[in-house]
Amino acid sequence: MNGNAVRVLAIYFLWKKRQQKRRRTVGVDPYNATRLLRGEHVTSFSDLRENSYKFYKYFRLSTSSFDELLCKLEFSLRRSSIRRIPIAPVEKFIGRVP
Repeated sequence: MNGNAVRVLAIYFLWKKRQQKRRRTVGVDPYNATRLLRGEHVTSFSDLRENSYKFYKYFRLSTSSFDELLCKLEFSLRRSSIRRIPIAPVEKFIGRVP
């Protein structure tokens, strides 16, 4: 075998090994499956929403500004999925606001 064929075989075997590592054993990690029960959005967002001062301190936005921005961005943040429940646009928006 010449050097070029050896390189091609080496690259192929490295690629094959990498493909095997990528296979997932679980569709959704059990930690992420509890997001609807224990996630930050579920536990603290409603409390922040009730207290406008804390809401402003946390998001640097008033509740009306937050709602207005969310209405404008909701379509681009929305996903649809058949296999699992997607993250709500509000939760995605919270993750993007510093």
